[in-house]
Amino acid sequence: MAKILLTSLKLDRGWDKTGPLKGEVEFRGVHGEVAIKIDEATGEKIVALCAEGIVAASREIAEMMTADIIDMLPAPPKMNRKMSQFEKFHTDRLIGTGCAICSRPANWHHFIHGLKGLRITTEHLFGMPLCHKHHQEKGGIHSGDENKWCEDHGVDKNFYIGEVAVSLALWCSGKPRLRLA
Repeated sequence: MAKILLTSLKLDRGWDKTGPLKGEVEFRGVHGEVAIKIDEATGEKIVALCAEGIVAASREIAEMMTADIIDMLPAPPKMNRKMSQFEKFHTDRLIGTGCAICSRPANWHHFIHGLKGLRITTEHLFGMPLCHKHHQEKGGIHSGDENKWCEDHGVDKNFYIGEVAVSLALWCSGKPRLRLA
């Protein structure tokens, strides 16, 4: 079983962001298992994952895995397409953590990519949770350059792209809910 260190681990609505997670939490599903272990000395969160075709999921290897993850997912969405069950699971899981800046209730912001002047919205998978203030209002992410806004607010877009790998790992393990041990 592979062990990958995560710099941050955000799970669904049951996650208590204020208190430390102690002990070990395991999820078992038909496709494999996920174990989240907490090093008592350092408080570091470690994910060990074994599933068909997937070895591990974390932010550090997300950039290497992103192409492979996209290959595993259905074809790119067409405009006005409904979210797949996996996309809904992923977005709900992250929206449940609250706004990336202030932790208030959030909506989903899709990351923008494309050539200058030709803004193309990405898939439902690639985005981050933002409250209305940080998403739509004056000074929000839609008020200017997305990359500059993320840099100014200390948001790492690669972290949220890496969360797709974590969602995929949890999805393959049987869509678990986090329970504190």
